[in-house]
Amino acid sequence: MSLCHTTEGPIDDAGSRAPNPTDDRRERLGMNLLSLGDAVIVTDASGKIILLNPVAESLTGWTDHDSKDRPIESVFRIIHEVTRQPVAQPVTKVIELGTIQNLSRSSLLVARDGSELAIDDSAAPILDAEGELDGVVLIFRDVTEHRQEELRLEDARHQNEVIIATVQDSLLVLDADLRVRSANRSFYETFQTSPAETIGQSLLTLGDGQWNIDGLPVALQAILTRETSFDDFSVERVFPAIGARVMLLTARRLRRKEGRENMILLAIEDVTERRRMTTSLAASELRFRRLFEAAKDGILILDGESGRITDANPYLLELLGYEHAELLGKELWEIGLFGDEEASRASFQELQQKGYVRYDDLPLSARGGRPVEVEVVSNVYRAGAQTIIQCNIRDVTARKRADEELRRAKEAAEEAGRTKDLFLATLSHELRTPLTPVLATVAYIEAMPSLPEELRAEFASIRRNVELEARLIDDLLDLTRIGQGKLHLEREAVDAHAVLRSAMEVCQDEVEAKKLEVSFALRAENRRVWADPARLQQVFWNLIKNAVKFTPAEGRISLRSAETETGLLAIEVADTGAGIEPQALSRIFDAFEQGDRHVARRHGGLGLGLAIAKMLVDLHGGTLTAASGGKGQGSVFRVELELIPRSADPNSQPDPAATEEEGKTKLLLVDDNADTLRAISLLLRSTGFVVRTATTVEEATAALSHERFDLLVSDIGLSDASGLDIMRQCRDTYATKGIALSGYGTPDDVMASEAAGFAHHLSKPSNLNVLVDLIRRTAS
Repeated sequence: MSLCHTTEGPIDDAGSRAPNPTDDRRERLGMNLLSLGDAVIVTDASGKIILLNPVAESLTGWTDHDSKDRPIESVFRIIHEVTRQPVAQPVTKVIELGTIQNLSRSSLLVARDGSELAIDDSAAPILDAEGELDGVVLIFRDVTEHRQEELRLEDARHQNEVIIATVQDSLLVLDADLRVRSANRSFYETFQTSPAETIGQSLLTLGDGQWNIDGLPVALQAILTRETSFDDFSVERVFPAIGARVMLLTARRLRRKEGRENMILLAIEDVTERRRMTTSLAASELRFRRLFEAAKDGILILDGESGRITDANPYLLELLGYEHAELLGKELWEIGLFGDEEASRASFQELQQKGYVRYDDLPLSARGGRPVEVEVVSNVYRAGAQTIIQCNIRDVTARKRADEELRRAKEAAEEAGRTKDLFLATLSHELRTPLTPVLATVAYIEAMPSLPEELRAEFASIRRNVELEARLIDDLLDLTRIGQGKLHLEREAVDAHAVLRSAMEVCQDEVEAKKLEVSFALRAENRRVWADPARLQQVFWNLIKNAVKFTPAEGRISLRSAETETGLLAIEVADTGAGIEPQALSRIFDAFEQGDRHVARRHGGLGLGLAIAKMLVDLHGGTLTAASGGKGQGSVFRVELELIPRSADPNSQPDPAATEEEGKTKLLLVDDNADTLRAISLLLRSTGFVVRTATTVEEATAALSHERFDLLVSDIGLSDASGLDIMRQCRDTYATKGIALSGYGTPDDVMASEAAGFAHHLSKPSNLNVLVDLIRRTAS
């Protein structure tokens, strides 16, 4: 390529062309520069381009022709590859300084089409004969591939450094003399040392010779001389800075380029904790194996994927009658568990889904078809990457046998209980029946004005003893009913003060006989409670009776009431009697418990009154407590019941005046015992009732058909049929209410009475005052 023709000079007057200075320079430089393999740009002393060789044309995208006389900045555009800012022109610096200039290694050439490539270059001054700057030559080359290779190497080096720095194992690079060339951060942290104490030092002298271990130097030298390697070289010793440790060493030769020395990469892993865990795990496995073999339950280990047996303990082998090898690889249904294959696999699928399955009663067939009742608990757990199923199998044959024996014993006990209840009911009926006419006759005679006073006291004594006998019978039956949960309360709004006074009246004869002083301090303004009046009176009667029994003659009994801060009604029965020993307070409400045995023997009784009172109060949702200062210090029994709010409907409260105003109430009294019938009818007539009597169902039916009655009072067990039949006729035909008066008083008897239509069920012998009061309230 000729430089001369690129630009024509001016033509002189003679018609010939005048010499062009630029062409002269191109001519002088062109032949030498065009032959270079690098890109070349030549400028004049002002930085305007004179020449681009073909390589420069290729790299810049400019032709030699198009670039002529252009400023160097418009063709040779260079920027910094990171900041993207223009880089100072080397040509400009040469013009300014007159010295050779080199580009930064981070320069990019922006070609005419906007593409970029990495370059390196140098610019040098061109001097004329006088040494003056005549121009600048810029030589550069495309180093993009070289730069990318450098970057790849830099990235690889950085990546290796990061990997080495973050590796948890300690790493050392050793030369042929086993001196440390480099170490990672983990080494410094693990062995608590510094680069200054490590780099350049012999491995064998580090840490006061902690690595100068028999066999290690020879093994390391063999890596270099015989190109070997080693793994898991165990070092167990006390290191000066960190104490006793177990280290595992791994070494490899680092291959270098030809002519360069080889080195050793030494990795040091602290396996102290792993070794401890391995030892602990081995001990744990040993303990498990011993438990597995000594367990008194059968244990099966199954593969979690296939459900096949992989192990069985000796107890299970003995239970089933198999050898160990005979069980391995079998499924559960094949050893008689679950009975068939379908049931076994259904259970296996459930176990895989839930992770836990329990069977409390599963038949198992041992070798030879011998049946065994077992309890099976299966769990799924992971052991590393493996799923394990453990089945614990317990022989419950003996327990099942015991359960069956217990069931039969329970049935026998229940049957005995039913027999006992029937016996008690029959006994109660037979005991009550002769007492009823006695009590009614005594009450009738006591009411006679003509009865001599000396006999009145005797009859009162007879009445009290008959009532006591009846109470003992009632207490035994009540205790049984309450204990079995068969006692039903008939609740209504009750004036607790009125019930308390009624209970006191029942005990008045005993109080007067012992000349006891009774005081009332009933200060509760609200005294209405929701209770069964008969049962509440029974509670108060028992408490007063107890106070009378254990208080000596001329002692004192106090009946007190108050409203508590928590909105309860508190009723207290206090006495100055024998008191209660501290050790007896905790059991004073137990059945047949009477505290001091000497006192109990002197006063008699079965010790049931307080137990029944406590049970009845509990049924009402209240509390009954006892307190005493000790022997001879008297006692205080306190009942707490929930009050009916004052805003409640006052009409729910019984109206005693209404019952007192009743006129002649007509009663039909039915009983097949002539003595009882006569005595009760006398008493009821003396009280103001009109009484008709009948001894059979037939007589009662005839009376009902001829006369209208306000109330039926009937025994249940009659000679020709049942009093229940009479009550059904009264209910269905005459809409007449009734009261059952029977020697049968079991819960079943009461329920049968209620079902027939009786409004109340009284057990013989009943307190006649209670019967009269109940007749008046029912008839009203």
